[in-house]
Amino acid sequence: MLLLLLSLIAAFAIGANNASACIGAIVGAGLMDESKALLLAGIGIALGIFLEGWKMKPSILKYMINSNDPKIAACLLIASLIVLSIVTFFALPLSFSQALVGGAIGIGIVTGNLNWGFAGLVSLSWLYAPLVSIPVAGLIYLVLRRILPRGIFNRAQINAILVVLSSFYVAYVLGANTVGLLEGMTESSDAVSGPLLAISAFLGSYIGGKTVTNTVSQDIVGISPIASSGASFSGALIVEIMTQLAIPVSVSQIGVAALFGPALARKITISNHSKIIKIVLIWAIAPLIGMVLALAFYAMLPNSIYF
Repeated sequence: MLLLLLSLIAAFAIGANNASACIGAIVGAGLMDESKALLLAGIGIALGIFLEGWKMKPSILKYMINSNDPKIAACLLIASLIVLSIVTFFALPLSFSQALVGGAIGIGIVTGNLNWGFAGLVSLSWLYAPLVSIPVAGLIYLVLRRILPRGIFNRAQINAILVVLSSFYVAYVLGANTVGLLEGMTESSDAVSGPLLAISAFLGSYIGGKTVTNTVSQDIVGISPIASSGASFSGALIVEIMTQLAIPVSVSQIGVAALFGPALARKITISNHSKIIKIVLIWAIAPLIGMVLALAFYAMLPNSIYF
């Protein structure tokens, strides 16, 4: 019950923080108000958990750490929650999986159960996945600009549809990849944990997603509807591929990086360099903080505790 409770709290926090990666572009483009956009994100996240979340279940406590010790799961969840709560308080986007994987690597090394090959693959994905998303987003943006009709009215209608679809797709892969990790952290059956995690993530995105959404949609880069579609489709496509391989990636990291594809392609204004630096620093140190906290909790909790 404790593991399930921690996972539900984590799902809520993921929804609150990572909703920005789902609908920051759509809000920034001015096509939908925050409440409606967050409702859209919540539905997409829930659907992703139901349909593909199970693919991520073995990622941490099987592929990365060969252990089913509930103490390890509890330590990882608590440490990751603390990290995500801190960055959400400062309105910065961070994927829960970054802190979770950092903690898993630390505990895996200490216990001798770490799969170094898979851990290295995941760590490298944090570098190449965001980098790949930038040119892909730029390419999608340029193609859309070329093929969309020139009429202002028709183009506006198509833009609105594309932005809604792409934002929903990002929310879907967030549910499948990041929240899907939590199904492997509980000892509950999928029939119980899946629906509960979906509800919790939905509530988190709808209730607590506004603050970080403002950071992504307003404080980083000014974007057009076509640019937001290109960035969202690019990020979601890469996360979808990683989900099929059971590789946990940062949806927020890839989503924010993808915004620079259209920006570089058309020399769109980058509006807040200091905010970008803060976000990159958080991405760099979050896994380390997650590792330190997870190891601390692992050392403090007695082995005789049953969850």
